[in-house]
Amino acid sequence: MNNKSNVMGDGSKQSVYQDSALLAKRRKAERDLIRHNFDRQEALDREEKKHPKPLWDYMPIVVAILRVAENEEEGVTYAKLQSLLYLVQGFMLALEDEAAFENVITAGPKCPLVRSAYNDFRHWGKNPIDLDSETPSKRSPVKPSDWSRLSDDKHLLNLRDTHIDIVHKVHDIYGQFSAKKLLEMIQSHKPWLAHKDDMSNIPQQEIKDFFKDDLLN
Repeated sequence: MNNKSNVMGDGSKQSVYQDSALLAKRRKAERDLIRHNFDRQEALDREEKKHPKPLWDYMPIVVAILRVAENEEEGVTYAKLQSLLYLVQGFMLALEDEAAFENVITAGPKCPLVRSAYNDFRHWGKNPIDLDSETPSKRSPVKPSDWSRLSDDKHLLNLRDTHIDIVHKVHDIYGQFSAKKLLEMIQSHKPWLAHKDDMSNIPQQEIKDFFKDDLLN
């Protein structure tokens, strides 16, 4: 009876030891995982500081373009805005090795298009886009509340000095040209020519290579 009791006691102790060892391994694995994730996040944070993420939306660039050009007599029409967005993207990719915004640029039938800008601003037609107007065109899909945020320049808070510098650089070179003249100039660009027949999206790399190797070389 005593022998049986001793055997059971020894087995119980062995089970406790095994459970403790297993628990210790599990806790060590959890600590190692936490440390790994922490180190990985630190590395990602350091990398992000070296290479800041581009803007996911084109709208802050639009506001900067319009504000830089607001004292011009002609102003910026919807058609000219499309050309300037494309040029800002090309300059940013070529000179700063990053995108100005992540909206896709598509080869439209007449020029490169940012589809979101097409939908948001095409109702202005040939009229200069006026951020300070009380409301957008009645046919515009932009909500009045969103338009008020544009007109008070809150979007500019999302821009870095690099964005502003590129917008000014593009304006200094191309702002003097009419929408029609800009269109004629851009229609000779390889990225648009390569995709205009099927009106497909233009990869950022093709825009970057063209601006870096051909246009700005």
